[in-house]
Amino acid sequence: MGIITGRESKLVSNRAAELKLDFCHQGIMDKYSVFEKLLTFHKLKRKQVAYVGDDINDLKILRNCGLSACPADALKYVQTRVDLVTEARGGEGVVREVSDLILTSQGILDKILKP
Repeated sequence: MGIITGRESKLVSNRAAELKLDFCHQGIMDKYSVFEKLLTFHKLKRKQVAYVGDDINDLKILRNCGLSACPADALKYVQTRVDLVTEARGGEGVVREVSDLILTSQGILDKILKP
């Protein structure tokens, strides 16, 4: 799990480290090429990847992954091209919502939540 972003921010770096993400690529103009390299490096197929994006530079990945999602406040043309538009807006729990959906679909979330 990780981040591919066009922006560069110390806040994003700190959050990625805090969450112990596998990668954090910032200042990326061509996100799709990074996506392709990550698929190769991690020996993944496109259908094995869930991707959350909200803007035009995310569309190529959103069209080429297994589960595509965007936040409720994403651009309309992004919302019409994804599998899931979350109830949450950007920065308000989008990743948690998508993660819970994946864990539920795999029958894992209930096991995690049991005492």
